[in-house]
Parts: sequence; C-alpha cells; structure tokens
Amino acid sequence: MSSHFSGNRKYLYEFSDLFLVHCPRCDKCARVVPFETKDEIKPPNKGTAVYYKLVFAPHRLTCEYCGYVKEWTGKRIAPTEGHDWYFDCPLWLQGPCCGEVLWAFNPGHLQFLEDFVRADFRETHYNASLASRLPEWMKLGRNREEVLRCIKKVRDLLVSS
Repeated sequence: MSSHFSGNRKYLYEFSDLFLVHCPRCDKCARVVPFETKDEIKPPNKGTAVYYKLVFAPHRLTCEYCGYVKEWTGKRIAPTEGHDWYFDCPLWLQGPCCGEVLWAFNPGHLQFLEDFVRADFRETHYNASLASRLPEWMKLGRNREEVLRCIKKVRDLLVSS
C-alpha cells in the first residue's frame, strides 16, 4: 500500500511553539516555549499572523531536572540548524544520518519529517514550505530506510528524556 504526503502547506515556524533542547546547566532535556500559547494570541487576521506573533513573543527556557530558568524578550531570532532560535541551545532531538545531522524541534516536527520520508507519493511543494526546504539527502528515495532508522533513534530520545 502506497502512502501519500500532502503536508505541503506546513512551514517550519508552525512547529516553533516548543523546542526541546539540552539544558545549558545539566545537559538534560529542557523546554523552550513562548509565554503565551497560539490560542491566547488573537491577531486581527488569522493564519500566519498567529505564528508570526508567536515566534516573536517572549520565550522561556525551563529545565524540570535542575530548575534552570532563563527568559528571552528580544526582538530578533537567530535560526541556526540544530539549535533553538532564542537561546541557541542544541536541540534534544537530533542525531547523525546519511553523513549529515537530522534534527527536529519537537515530536510534532519529527512526525512531519517521518510522514514526508515514508511517503511514496509527495505532492508538489509550495516555495518556502517546510517540505520544499528539506535537504536533498532527506528527500532521496535511496536514503529512505536509513533516514527512517535515524528518525526512530531520535524518537527514542524522547523516552530517555
């Protein structure tokens, strides 16, 4: 049975309401979240405006293991592969894959990647959509099994956190 991927209208910022990161103090799994949720933000027009306001909302890094807390109230974010946008901490969900690094912000982002890689048929992607911006090594059919194994290993990090 072939699978179909149609998540071509998803954008990376839609997964930015939760970053699982390495705590800068104890190196265990910590969380970076906005002070407000996307349900609490009511912009005049719906859609991407909600996520835009969410991305630039104040954020808090918290670690339930050691009690570390840090707040971000800046005006600029620094998107760097494999790190959160606010505190530049390494993402918790990452691992080596096909000579590269596979990373995800959170379980929802990781599921998106798995759905994309697993699909036999992928719809045409809108420019700037997350699917259109995935690296070529992740899109190649010849890498499918290895990428799916890597996703499973990265998902196992959730159990250990």
